[in-house]
Amino acid sequence: MARLKDLKERLMKNKDFAMLYEAKKPLMDFLNDVIDMMNEKGISQAELAEKIGIQRSNMSRIMSGKQNLTYEMMKKISDALGADLLVALNKGQFVKLSRRAQVTLEKIVEQTRLDEEEILEGLLAFYDYILSKTV
Repeated sequence: MARLKDLKERLMKNKDFAMLYEAKKPLMDFLNDVIDMMNEKGISQAELAEKIGIQRSNMSRIMSGKQNLTYEMMKKISDALGADLLVALNKGQFVKLSRRAQVTLEKIVEQTRLDEEEILEGLLAFYDYILSKTV
């Protein structure tokens, strides 16, 4: 994994590569999330294509990042996977949880009857308290 990180670091020094990487990053993040969900649900590209009513070859172009996506297509893909589509201008305000963290958070919500935001705010307040005691 360190080699991939080193390669990316070297490539990012190239101005043209860095600009292209930043331009395509949101699309690639979306597609990586789609792949993760497909793996979790055991759905193939062909099955996903069928669910949203497109040819498998079109799905292949989408998944390889060779075809730009409209909002409508992103919504169809999200719906077919039983997921919510989030479009945000300020991504810095969002935290992506690992699947394990999401499952744990769902269990806490179920047991405490608090919403996710209340739980996360409580955890952050707890860690702020701990950090203030260690200084």
